[in-house]
Amino acid sequence: MHNMRSVYGPVHVLQVMPGNTLHKRQTTVSPTSIPTYASPCSSIAAFSSACSCLGVPRTTITAAAAITTSIWTITETHTPSLPTRVVNITDSQTNTTTARPTASSNSTGIYSNTSVPTTSSPTRILDTTCGETAAPFSLQVSQPGGLLDGWYAFLSGDGVLFTSARSSATSFSVEGSGHLCAVGYEGEFGYPVIAVVTNLSDSGAVWLLDGRRAAAFSEDYVPVECQTGGGGGLACAAGATRNWVGCGLQLDLSSEAGGSVVVDGLNCSAISLEVV
Repeated sequence: MHNMRSVYGPVHVLQVMPGNTLHKRQTTVSPTSIPTYASPCSSIAAFSSACSCLGVPRTTITAAAAITTSIWTITETHTPSLPTRVVNITDSQTNTTTARPTASSNSTGIYSNTSVPTTSSPTRILDTTCGETAAPFSLQVSQPGGLLDGWYAFLSGDGVLFTSARSSATSFSVEGSGHLCAVGYEGEFGYPVIAVVTNLSDSGAVWLLDGRRAAAFSEDYVPVECQTGGGGGLACAAGATRNWVGCGLQLDLSSEAGGSVVVDGLNCSAISLEVV
């Protein structure tokens, strides 16, 4: 038996061939016509008798029987189907399925289109716009005498890195909620990405996540609350974590102050961020 596969499913071909236990049936062929030169003979028997009288023996031809091969084709028809996956996005704080909120007068939605929360946890502000309630700006590093002085912040993946090229700088904004967001970027759920930092240690990298994703990670990460100061600087904090730090080429936020700060075993440098 041979197995093959078609677009409709597996095809099994069963081929039966004669084996050692099968024997060929021989076929004997005798003359059925009289040659023209022997037309005086009245029949095949007379012709054969005349040949015998002349000493010409009768010739018998025995031919091997033809081999017959039988093939049966059995086709199994299979209709492929894709599995169906149903995904429900739920609010990790209230355990209720939510729809995307609409913007309120200050362009932030406070779960305005959601079902009634089933717990008494605090209501979170979910930003629906970035760069519409305040003018966008770039962030320039101020580190007199330092390697990063004059460089700019830009979004790379989920993190914030530094570049010396002003043309590569990302536009940021501080919405009415106080959240720092990246203008022109949306997360996997369609919300603006906002800056968050871990609340499990005194220092950590600044990440920009979809607002809904940030809410789901609220046990480990908290939004960075920011305001632009009169002197042109950007002041942000997440609890006691309020000092900007440059770790290599990445932006961090730390609760430690001073020229040198250790973050995850790395010697990092204190910096300031200016709104330009």
